[in-house]
Amino acid sequence: MRRAVALLGAISLAVSTSAVAAQEVKRTIGEATLTALDVCTLSAFGNKVELGPSQVFHNFPEVVKQRAPDLATLKDVPALIQRFIATAEYSRQFGASQVILLGSSDGQVWVVQTREQNLCSIAITGVDNKDGIRQSLLNAIAASEGWSFVVNSSSSNEFRWLENLAARERPNGARASAKVEGLASEFSSPEGIQVELNVRSIPAPTVADSPKKHESN
Repeated sequence: MRRAVALLGAISLAVSTSAVAAQEVKRTIGEATLTALDVCTLSAFGNKVELGPSQVFHNFPEVVKQRAPDLATLKDVPALIQRFIATAEYSRQFGASQVILLGSSDGQVWVVQTREQNLCSIAITGVDNKDGIRQSLLNAIAASEGWSFVVNSSSSNEFRWLENLAARERPNGARASAKVEGLASEFSSPEGIQVELNVRSIPAPTVADSPKKHESN
């Protein structure tokens, strides 16, 4: 089942939880990552996002969980992602307000929406083709209409690689950027966090009301 997500006030995603494993997942890890980037920029761009096969972990109090035990909350997030939330650049500062698991045919993308709605952390894990992760992301970004690479910002060494992305600026001035850090394939285990993305979005500037001119008598 496909679900459209719209921005409603604060960045709250009103979708029902469903098990990713029970759904047929056809999108690639690159396509799932683009969806994650769209989710992370909702507060700035106000667009709609088709989550596709996904599962949402809500930040609900324990009393809600007791009344609806099948409801997925932040306490149900796997230990690996709990550790990611505690260490990723933005989520460690602001904590998680909601977590979304986006399934793909070759891995998982975890979106951690923080309590600072313009900052978001993303984890990629479970990719067996660890040699091809970086190229899959590069291909998806290059083919996208919304994102591009920051010129001369790529780097790599024997341990990790780095890419910087920028969203194409909206006509109203809203913008976003993302820092992408991945482990070199030798260290990139499908059981761990293979790529971390930290996304910052900046809403369009607000125009202050001009002071009214008072007519003189």
